[in-house]
Amino acid sequence: MAYGNRGVAYNRLGQNQLAIDDFNKAIRLKPNYTFAYVNRGFSYNSLGQYQLAIKDFNKAISLKPDLAMAYVNRGCAYSALEQYQLAIKDFSEAIRLQPDLALAYNSRGAAYLNQGNNKLGCRDAQKACALGKCEVLEIAKGKGLCR
Repeated sequence: MAYGNRGVAYNRLGQNQLAIDDFNKAIRLKPNYTFAYVNRGFSYNSLGQYQLAIKDFNKAISLKPDLAMAYVNRGCAYSALEQYQLAIKDFSEAIRLQPDLALAYNSRGAAYLNQGNNKLGCRDAQKACALGKCEVLEIAKGKGLCR
């Protein structure tokens, strides 16, 4: 759908409000358009509007419960709100759905580390790095949390 595609382009340009406007139009035309809910939620996350983001990810998950990225993105919103247990639950569900999703391991590792659980945090950060996403592991190593 054209509005959805243009919304993604606006997201990539950092023009999140324009993206939201287009996703709103897409949803008005097609109320069960999962793609638009996920991407509008991403835009809300980018703007720090986490509760609105969570609402959109909830809708996307209700429409397509096997969409791993919806869980990752909702988990990121929960992490931003420092609701780490909810975030970990979502990242774990994303991993169950897509076991090779490096972003989910990376994000869950960060959530564990933020809770002070270095053992599980480092394990997930190492798994994420093995899958090609090493940011959390590098930061944790720099802080002396992981080897």
